[in-house]
Amino acid sequence: GSDCSLSLDDDGKPQLLSDQGYLPRAKKPWVYVYELPPEYSQWGNTRRMDRSIHILIWQRLLSSGARVADPKQADWFFIPMRMRSHRDSELYLRALTYINATWPFLKSNPGGQKHFIVHTGDLGTQEMGPEARRALPNATWLTHWGLHEDNEMSSWRAAHRPDKDIVIPVYISPHHFGKFGMDRSPLHPKAVLAGASSPAPSSQQEVSPRERTFFFAGRICGDRQEPRVDGQWPCSDRSGGYSGGVRQKVHYHHFNRSGFLVATRVKGYDKHLARTKFCLAPTGGGHGQRQI
Repeated sequence: GSDCSLSLDDDGKPQLLSDQGYLPRAKKPWVYVYELPPEYSQWGNTRRMDRSIHILIWQRLLSSGARVADPKQADWFFIPMRMRSHRDSELYLRALTYINATWPFLKSNPGGQKHFIVHTGDLGTQEMGPEARRALPNATWLTHWGLHEDNEMSSWRAAHRPDKDIVIPVYISPHHFGKFGMDRSPLHPKAVLAGASSPAPSSQQEVSPRERTFFFAGRICGDRQEPRVDGQWPCSDRSGGYSGGVRQKVHYHHFNRSGFLVATRVKGYDKHLARTKFCLAPTGGGHGQRQI
């Protein structure tokens, strides 16, 4: 199979991890993962894929015991392919054509009921082509973007259906854990406050107390211009919809406030996080990794 877990037994029936005695867990729901040709699910450099959470979910279905080899036993069906941007829409439509020609379960579940797909785009399914969005109106989309009403401050349009879709956390790679200094956070189990009455064990790390009230560093204006600091609105009209107006308002009201640091870039980002009581994690062009 695509993830090297699927094979056929002596009777020609599919089985999972045949040499490891795999059995589905007792607790349902059970999920069937469609076995797609490699151009839909494998032809891509996963090391260069910035949002590969669909692969992690695919793996987790197996390691948790939720996956079944027999689709007739399944409560849900997973379409394991990368959906990241508008250009993936055509591949998605071709995959649906293949699934319809190979299995009966899309047809027997009107509009894609009991089917789920992962979309990791900044604006969720809004980044799909219109035909792709309409293809399975009853399917469940797992996205990072929960906007269910149009946003008046930007061009963002509702992309989440609260009665059907699920908002999932953003996957953060080990590289980003180091980049953002999460291993040096005051919230890390190994962290102790500097100057504590008892010395830190060698397995722990010292961190400074949180002396600053508020911190944000990142783009303020959507056109990438530096924000104004003369008391005027910080960005041009071209940036009106960026961040839903949040970053601009924060900068306008707080950039020069005592105990607040609002900047487009800083050195030692992780150190600022560690020394601040409240760190802002706003959207930018869509969802952002700062939320983790």
